[in-house]
Amino acid sequence: MKETLFGIALLISIVAAQFAVSKLRQRKMFRCWNEAQAAMVTGRFEDAERALERCVAIAPLWVHGTLALALVRGRLGKAEEAEAGLLRARELHPTEAEPDYGLGMLYATAFQDRGEEAVAAFRDAVEKNPEFGEALLLDKSLVHLRDNPDFTALLPVERETVSGK
Repeated sequence: MKETLFGIALLISIVAAQFAVSKLRQRKMFRCWNEAQAAMVTGRFEDAERALERCVAIAPLWVHGTLALALVRGRLGKAEEAEAGLLRARELHPTEAEPDYGLGMLYATAFQDRGEEAVAAFRDAVEKNPEFGEALLLDKSLVHLRDNPDFTALLPVERETVSGK
């Protein structure tokens, strides 16, 4: 009987310790995330990259951290690292549109010779979330893709209002 009670107490202690550790890791991750956000707002992208690296080390499956790190690296001119991060985010979260949209933006801006890949990534994003079509329409950095019929097919069509007369 004593062994059973000891086993139960030990199991409860282990579960409680794991819970406490996970809460501490979560707090640390959010501190890193907030630090990165503050750095990005003030244009300190190197500091943001370091904070996001810590964030992703704590929570490697969190899509927002992975995406933010890739986008910051793209902003720093580290296009290959940004692409690798976005591809990883897409692999980890295949139903999310954001990694596809990020890849499209990276291909369209940092790798201007990869327009077809940009359009394919944008197509995947719009298929997963049609609201990204509106974002494509409004983004002035994508004007150079407007001659591509596959790209323009992704843009929302202006709807004419029908009057009651």
